[in-house]
Amino acid sequence: MTRTRSLLAIPLLFTGLTSVAPAQRPLAAEIGVFGQYTKLDTELNLDNAVSIGGRFGLYLFKNLALEADGHFGKTDWAAPAGAKSITYSPYAFRLVYGVPVAERLRLMLGAGYQQNVYRDRILRYGTTVAGNEYEDAFSALVGLKVCLSDTWSIRADVPFDMNPSPNFNGSAVT
Repeated sequence: MTRTRSLLAIPLLFTGLTSVAPAQRPLAAEIGVFGQYTKLDTELNLDNAVSIGGRFGLYLFKNLALEADGHFGKTDWAAPAGAKSITYSPYAFRLVYGVPVAERLRLMLGAGYQQNVYRDRILRYGTTVAGNEYEDAFSALVGLKVCLSDTWSIRADVPFDMNPSPNFNGSAVT
């Protein structure tokens, strides 16, 4: 049976200030930092997480970028043996298109691959180790980007992920 898992992340303040070198023309690079609040699926038995991360984008064509981002946070896992603090650090690679809405406003739409990493999310059953530290997912992103100048912008995103076949949800029954 295939299950899905979605991840909804809401930025803490926006996604931080981003340096754009210069604007969204081909071969321009973009570097940014962001804070993120992540609402994790209840089936994972993990508390929601606050994290900090970074993003790098390379514009392939006008308004179309290849982006890589990753972030790092802590969450608590309601493991069958008792609550345990683990590290949550997903990494995503997406194609992102900035749809011009106004002169300095872009609707950001993206899709790509994400790997969710849950460090130390393992259970031991005698000599057997069961765990889900790494999961592959499809990732999508919707957001707004306000270009403050040719060099700076502010961006707010809501990324989602869907994992069609999670390895282990933390339950001793699964």
